[in-house]
Amino acid sequence: MAEELTLEKFEEAYNIIKKVVLPTKLVESEYYSNLTGNKVFFKPENMQLTGAYKIRGAYYKISTLSDEEREKGLITASAGNHAQGVAYAAKCYGCKATIVMPTTTPLIKVNRTKGYGAEVVLYGDVYDEACEKAYELAKEKLQITLALSLHAPNDEKRRELMPIANRYSMDEVLDACRNYFQETGRRITFEYSLVAGVNDSDEDAKELSSRIHDINCHVNLIPVNPIKERSYRRSTHQAVENFKIKLEKCGINVTIRREMGSDIDGACGQLRKSYMEKGYDQQ
Repeated sequence: MAEELTLEKFEEAYNIIKKVVLPTKLVESEYYSNLTGNKVFFKPENMQLTGAYKIRGAYYKISTLSDEEREKGLITASAGNHAQGVAYAAKCYGCKATIVMPTTTPLIKVNRTKGYGAEVVLYGDVYDEACEKAYELAKEKLQITLALSLHAPNDEKRRELMPIANRYSMDEVLDACRNYFQETGRRITFEYSLVAGVNDSDEDAKELSSRIHDINCHVNLIPVNPIKERSYRRSTHQAVENFKIKLEKCGINVTIRREMGSDIDGACGQLRKSYMEKGYDQQ
């Protein structure tokens, strides 16, 4: 069963990450406030030490590892912001970090990740090539946890949501995951962003369950954050809970990412460069 997020756990996480997270005050956007007829605020998380909010999750996750786990080191894949957060957090805890980044990653992000002490491995042009890399990592028996962006129960919907998913079919991706678990014995995490009316129905949950029920996995449900450039809408709270329950009834371990950033914490995808370029007074 999914672990419930309580106020105590939230406060515990806050007390840990406040050591490395800078306070960033909300800044009102006159342009977007006038455009929407509402008060619109942005949270300038680009002022964090690593240039993005993702240091929060990376630092907290590494804080939960045992000394033995940190001694083994860690490995992740990222195109930039997550990489820098992990590299910095790993440096703070004195553990080795190996980060696989696409060859198309901007050089400035590669160099900043290296600057925090991480070993950077440049591999592949697009995200889906992580599927191919997963086989290699499994054979090398590296002590890593594999996380895969799934986001849909079938190829048609996945390619609509993730155009870069055209290279590998879901069957190929899931077969790679089964092979990874067989070789390593380590549970796999599937990231699944919920979009209202697109991939959050009971039928979607049923189809997803049928495809992954035989894999030792954990599904992380992520209610999508609405952004101006796309028509995607966040699934309702009830739809998210129903989706979670459907998966759990099939014996699948599920958690829901609590997205509180949309109103106070700078949610993913909602910071706007057009406003940031107008400048603000750093507090």
